Amino acid sequence: MNENAAKKISLSDSLDLKQYQELNYGVVLRNDTSGISFLSAQFIKINELREDSVCLCIPKNLCQTGHNLSIAFFKETPKRIVKFPTPENQESITIIGKVIDQQVADEEKIYIEVKFTQYKANEWNEILNAYLKKQEGITSLIEEVKK
Repeated sequence: MNENAAKKISLSDSLDLKQYQELNYGVVLRNDTSGISFLSAQFIKINELREDSVCLCIPKNLCQTGHNLSIAFFKETPKRIVKFPTPENQESITIIGKVIDQQVADEEKIYIEVKFTQYKANEWNEILNAYLKKQEGITSLIEEVKK
């Protein structure tokens, strides 16, 4: 067995798999322009996080560019939601924003970018930092494997 193979075996033995599992934030939204809520978190995926906006992959026909959305982020994807959560809800973080861009993802989905207009920066930073920490862990693992 060569030295690199032995190194990879010992590296894999020491991995904490929870450290590399995907974050499972659930997202639901309400289109404040049309008054329609979409509460099926399993069909909304976070595509990209930014300092004051988010890119989501959502089913088609939920919104258009220029629409105002309320977005609720849950630390774990909820099993079932029957009503859009209030801003006081302790299980979610609610952000209000405007759809500034949309692009077709496939026949059933679109990507949207929502620029935040009302949000608590400290709450949003918690989400950003959770994803950053996860990304740093994955990056360090990749660097170790490359050695």
